[in-house]
Amino acid sequence: MIGLMAFRDGTAADLREAASWIATARDCERWAGAGLTWPLDLAALPAQVGIDEAHCLALVETGELVAFGQWLAKDAGRAHLARVIVRPGARRRGYGAALVGELTRRARVAGCSRASLNVNEDDPGALALYERLGFCPAARPVGDPPSPGCRYLELPLAPGSGHAPAPPDGPQAPDEVEDNLRRVTIGAIERPAIVVLDYDPRWPLRFAGHEATIRAALGARAVRVEHIGSTSVPGLAAKPIIDVLLVVADSADEAAYLPDLEAAGYELRIREPDFHEHRMLRTPQRDVHLHVLSAGSSEIERYLLLRDRLRSDAADRALYERTKRQLARRSWPTMQHYAEAKGAVIEEIMARARGG
Repeated sequence: MIGLMAFRDGTAADLREAASWIATARDCERWAGAGLTWPLDLAALPAQVGIDEAHCLALVETGELVAFGQWLAKDAGRAHLARVIVRPGARRRGYGAALVGELTRRARVAGCSRASLNVNEDDPGALALYERLGFCPAARPVGDPPSPGCRYLELPLAPGSGHAPAPPDGPQAPDEVEDNLRRVTIGAIERPAIVVLDYDPRWPLRFAGHEATIRAALGARAVRVEHIGSTSVPGLAAKPIIDVLLVVADSADEAAYLPDLEAAGYELRIREPDFHEHRMLRTPQRDVHLHVLSAGSSEIERYLLLRDRLRSDAADRALYERTKRQLARRSWPTMQHYAEAKGAVIEEIMARARGG
């Protein structure tokens, strides 16, 4: 099961664990270049690759390492990405794209104006990934060591390039999004990593499991249980959080449903009396968001209209995914800020859905 994911600074132990995922001499050469011999000496590896000179990044899921990478400061404001790797069994699910997005974001924050990397010509999957992220072929800088069999790519990181937000001009306005979040949130404000993964066919199965749990807990009080959000749309990339819509007679009447949902393992996180009496619960693993609304709320049809439009219209589905991936590369104070940034595109899609 996918749990809570976060980025943190990588360590020598992370580097060794990542290296342990390599199974062949050819994979070793792809990952580390020709400078290291196979089999790798894991104890000596941090010193061999100059880990103290690199900025290391780890992507962890419920405390376990799932991806690792580095960037090194080069000439003229260039950050060179190296040793990017995803744990076997977690590949082709978007972790690599999320890691590279965070590496480039951190490089830009550090003042770099462009990122570079070498990709093996015989690794079409990696080439496609980096090209999708905006990397383009470029002339290898003088002084860079040759990398036979590899393609040299660069990505601009300057403000306005679309890969990180430009700093605001002048004094910043009060953060109304966070102020409102503090009013309605139970517990501390969290700042998790925004990770958008490729579609996972297991997501509907996870929803079905939670639907059964909710119906068993509430019986007829569960007027309606729907899978909503991006994980409900086949083929759409998404944060790996299952969104569930629960319709009850009166969501303001917490005594009628909350104790039984808490007994079933859900925790109340959001209470919004001024917004359709919306409540949001989640699992301790933070991998499910359970939205509770009253029967007759107009928000119910909004949720379902967007879901059904994205399920049925390939162009809008592609637009929404492209928007999410672009926004996920940026740095956001909270997940709600990221959600708010999608608002204009969502309204555009909803307008087309209403127009038929």
